[in-house]
Amino acid sequence: MKRHLPFLLLLVVFSFLYFRTTSSHGGFVWDEAEYAVLARNIARGEAYESSFRPPLVPLTVAAFLTATGETQEAALKTPIVLFALLGLSLVYGFVNRRFDTTTGLAAAGFLGLAPCFWLHTSYLLTEVPFLVLFCGACFCFMEGLYGEEKWFYLAWLFTGLTFITRYTCVLLGPIFVLFLILGALLDGEAVKKKLKSKTFWLAPFVGLLVQFPWLVRQQSQYGDFLKGFKYASGQLQAYVPGVEMPAYYYLAELPSMLTWPGLVFTLGGLFWSLGRKNKFALHTTLVIAFLLLWFSAYRYKETRLVTAILPFLAVTAGLGYGQILPKAWKGFSNRWMTLLCLGALTVLSMRQTIPVFQNSHALGYPSLKNALKEGQQYFGPGTVLMSAPLPQTRWYSDRRTVGFPEKEADFAAKLNEVNFVLVVNYERGQPEYVARLVSTLFPEPAQESKKYLLFIDRFGQATFMTSAEEFRLRLHNSGS
Repeated sequence: MKRHLPFLLLLVVFSFLYFRTTSSHGGFVWDEAEYAVLARNIARGEAYESSFRPPLVPLTVAAFLTATGETQEAALKTPIVLFALLGLSLVYGFVNRRFDTTTGLAAAGFLGLAPCFWLHTSYLLTEVPFLVLFCGACFCFMEGLYGEEKWFYLAWLFTGLTFITRYTCVLLGPIFVLFLILGALLDGEAVKKKLKSKTFWLAPFVGLLVQFPWLVRQQSQYGDFLKGFKYASGQLQAYVPGVEMPAYYYLAELPSMLTWPGLVFTLGGLFWSLGRKNKFALHTTLVIAFLLLWFSAYRYKETRLVTAILPFLAVTAGLGYGQILPKAWKGFSNRWMTLLCLGALTVLSMRQTIPVFQNSHALGYPSLKNALKEGQQYFGPGTVLMSAPLPQTRWYSDRRTVGFPEKEADFAAKLNEVNFVLVVNYERGQPEYVARLVSTLFPEPAQESKKYLLFIDRFGQATFMTSAEEFRLRLHNSGS
């Protein structure tokens, strides 16, 4: 237990850092608000109103919401921080098991201080839970391949949990196949023995048991248990049409994802892995190469899409530190010296992340939140709102929300179905005619009108709110 004390101290420090930054960004972005609404619905025993968002993140947030009653944005991100700490523990545990405590401590530190990882702990999104479960599946499969067969059960348990977190889990299929091929090249007899074992073929049913309820729900509710997969498979290709990044985009982003010292140690660990032909290290390198090649093939690229690569980069960086640097530091234990080095890395990471936490704000903050807070005095239990930023409006108003019709000709009829209308100047999904109608029908300054509310924040984001009745009246009087 004593030799793990530095890692426990590291967990305490990371817990403090991560929880301190969960209140960043001011409010929820679109996807965060969707997950929050789904979690609130689950906690209330209401319908799960999504055909394509897997349930693990909403379920964990709903459990936290039910247990604590907290509804503040920062508090609801607690499960994400706990997943992050689990990820650090997995990296430390497996590297410590295969190498030594110092290397495990360094690997966990590189992951925890990776700016890309730290930044994502402040969002109620799937990136952190997914990368944690994804690396857990890979680590356990490696252990099953070269160690005890029981690890295959854990590998497929993690796979099942990954499936109900994010549909990118399908990449585990080809990765496991590549593991078998690489394993056959490195230790053919051991892999051949595992392929003949009952455990190897029974273990996938553990993952299927985890996935089964979600598949049944999809089939019974939508008539297609692959509905979510089909939606997700075309999502990236259709996202932001006309925008294309170069093939080397992710390689160029590695320094900002890891910090330069982290990247240098990663390169050192990569050369060590290839030179020593260590099985665990080579499998880790294989995952890095596969994920980079896979996502680099897409037209659109964004670092959040490849966050699953971070634990494997951190392990490789840990190897570069723990296996290449001298085995002893004069006057210091390796583990405590590693903590000092990680302290220096913390300063570099903070210089990169803190400005983002301070200056990054969710669209609509604070104008949308202020408008809906003011509007609460007018909302009844059955109030229905019309708005372009649907999930944020629904989360902050706690009322049913519908979107604007695409065609202006349908707008008047849609007004009859709602009680209030919210119009913003920052949501790209809002039809162009909406802002034009507002500027035409509500010409009087906000301070002179008692018929609508207008909030403009310091970022120039505006949120306009009026009753559907007032909108209908002015629309009728204008002859539109």
